[in-house]
Amino acid sequence: MKNFLIISQIAFLLFSCAPKEIEKVEGTFDDGKPKYVCVYHNIDGADVKVKEKELYENGKVRMEGTIKDGKRDGVWKVYFEEGTLWSEGTYTIGKRNGEAKNFFPNGKLRYEGFFTDGKKSGHWKFYDEAGKLLEEKDF
Repeated sequence: MKNFLIISQIAFLLFSCAPKEIEKVEGTFDDGKPKYVCVYHNIDGADVKVKEKELYENGKVRMEGTIKDGKRDGVWKVYFEEGTLWSEGTYTIGKRNGEAKNFFPNGKLRYEGFFTDGKKSGHWKFYDEAGKLLEEKDF
């Protein structure tokens, strides 16, 4: 019982100190439906953007990812209008860095590779819609 109380108090402190998330619609389609939605944390009295999401008119997510210091940072994903994953890549303070993948509408991998400081690097592989490897290239 004593352990439960200690764990409960620690959990309460962690969650009560977490930044409050504020979601704001920052752009709309002509019919008023949300097009751009951003999430902010209130840090030291200022709203700081930490996530960004762009939507299709049907309400499904077109693109989403995290923001740091006003720039893309972390994993960003782009989706086809029906909702399947189109591409996924990692950013470090605004520049592509790390693994990048792009997919066909059928879900099969189109290509995969890496970026370093915004430029293609390393070994890349390219596939056809059936998943057959077409080409490999080093950058």
